[in-house]
Order: sequence, then structure tokens, then C-alpha cells
Amino acid sequence: MGNRDCPQVDVCEKSFENIEEKIKVANYRISDLEGKVDNLTTINITLAELKTISAQQLKGNEERDALLKQHSETLSQMNISLVHMNNKFEESDKNITGFKTELKQIRDDVRELSNDNKMKLSDIIKNAIMIALSMGFGVLVTSILK
Repeated sequence: MGNRDCPQVDVCEKSFENIEEKIKVANYRISDLEGKVDNLTTINITLAELKTISAQQLKGNEERDALLKQHSETLSQMNISLVHMNNKFEESDKNITGFKTELKQIRDDVRELSNDNKMKLSDIIKNAIMIALSMGFGVLVTSILK
């Protein structure tokens, strides 16, 4: 009997053919899995990089927030100072307005005094005539009494 006449040999050959087919499919699947593992590795590396970038962004955000807080505090202090300066300017303006009013009153008083102290020409002539009459009358009384 030859190998061809034995039914066991046919079964074995068919089994080997199926095994070779299964090995080819298995190799294809292994190759496909290796590709997917490479993709997963790339994804893991990308995720690690994203995690690092996120940590850096969080740190940057914290630093920015600290700077913004400091800037806000500085602006708040500047605002308080400006309000205080504005109040002082308003007080100064009120004082200057008061001084102007007082100065105007003093000028008016000085003008009144100046006008009161001015002698009018008619008053001078009147006074001169009175002095002359008084002197004349005094001379007359003195000559009569002598």
C-alpha cells in the first residue's frame, strides 16, 4: 500500500493544509496585533506628552493667576491713591475758592477805605475856607481884645 491508498494520510494532509492556513491567518493576526500595539504605544506616548503639556499649562496658569492677582492689587492701591488725591484736590479747590472770596472781600474793603480816605476837591476847598475864616475870625477877636 502506498501513502495514497491510506485514508489516514489524506486526513493528515488535509489537517496539515488546515494548519498551514491557520498559521497564515494567525501570522496575519499577529502582524495586525503588532501594528495595533505600535499604535497603542504611540497613543500612550502622545498621552504622556499631553499630560506633561497639561502640567506645564497648569503651572503657567498658576503663575499667570499670581501675576493677575498682583496686578489687580496694584490697580486697587492706585485707585485708592487716586481717590485720595482727588479728595485732596477737591479740598484744595474749595480752599482756593474760599480764599478767592476772602480776597475779593478784602479788595472791596480796601476800595471802600480808599474811597473813604480820599478827600474830594470840594471838601478841601471847604476846609481851606473854614481855616481861613477861623484864622480871620481869630485875628479879629484878637484885635478886638487888644
